[in-house]
Amino acid sequence: MNQTTSRPKTELSIRQGCKVIAHYRLSLSDGSVVDASPDDEPLQFILGDGTFPPGVEPLFIGLCAGDQARQTVGPSDGWGTPDPNNIQYLDRDAFNDHKELAKGQIVEFRLPNNEALPGTILDINDQRVQVDFNPPLAGRDVTVDVTIIAVEAPE
Repeated sequence: MNQTTSRPKTELSIRQGCKVIAHYRLSLSDGSVVDASPDDEPLQFILGDGTFPPGVEPLFIGLCAGDQARQTVGPSDGWGTPDPNNIQYLDRDAFNDHKELAKGQIVEFRLPNNEALPGTILDINDQRVQVDFNPPLAGRDVTVDVTIIAVEAPE
């Protein structure tokens, strides 16, 4: 872990259950950014609520408002390894709402409980579409950069 702090630790530092307001950026080893908080909209979450994988949460522990930190996590600590059972073939007719499908496109599906499930299109033919339901970051090393805006004690 490569961590940089910019303030003395006299302020409230992050621990499990704290409300955290932070900017984040997730990038791959080639430097491409795959997700980030908008400049005008930092992420708000409770440390331990599942917003980040358990292997990423230690990055936040001990940080205070104004601190910045960076950590690169592998699949076992981050978004997991791809499961071949999560690659499915679906009938092309199931995609009538999507006139133009393309390899690499992410399509949102709805589970029976109305939860969203993204799937990445791997292959397309006239009858079937191959869809990967693994998390898009599964199997990847991901660098997580955070800037802490505010910390609130657990309730």
